[in-house]
Amino acid sequence: MQKNDSYLPCGGKMKQWIACCVAAVAAVASGGLRTNDYSWVRGTHYYPTNDAAVIARELGYGKRVGLNTIRFRMQMEDWRKDPNGYTEKIRTFVRCVWANGYWSMPFIFNGNHSKPEMFEEAAWTECAAYATDLVTALKDEPGLLMWDVMNEPVQNPWIYREKDKKERQRRRERVWAFTRRACALVRRLDPGTPLTLGHTLA
Repeated sequence: MQKNDSYLPCGGKMKQWIACCVAAVAAVASGGLRTNDYSWVRGTHYYPTNDAAVIARELGYGKRVGLNTIRFRMQMEDWRKDPNGYTEKIRTFVRCVWANGYWSMPFIFNGNHSKPEMFEEAAWTECAAYATDLVTALKDEPGLLMWDVMNEPVQNPWIYREKDKKERQRRRERVWAFTRRACALVRRLDPGTPLTLGHTLA
């Protein structure tokens, strides 16, 4: 019977898997992961909860198939109701996820659920305050892998349902301008953690 090592969390050869583990341990020891090679990442989307037992059970299932990273959405609507409480809830969640052996990739804004008003200049102050609170709270967490600044920026019915081509393009440009501004803000707040975008067709 031929040996099959496809179950390994780095997707193949034992030497590669060991190298990834060594790199991750070294990164944690130095206060966070900094690498140009993310081929070892095996992730899933996950909905935040502060029920430690649920997290341990569900992420334990993921470990059986080699998962090591979760991506999750942060909600400005919930932050708006209780900024301090929500920020602490998310920080507790990330720490619990890390304690169960998973990296975190939070996404800050969500293009496919955003209302057009969010892209107006008048809304930027609140958006920046929200992002600043969450990035500041999480940027030094050892389990933070990277920031997904915005999920699917232009996959928004406000854009794709618009029939006029010029207007549709104008709306796309507004969203991309907001996205670039958000990326610049996150980079200023946290110069060391990688940034990404959850692009629709990536």
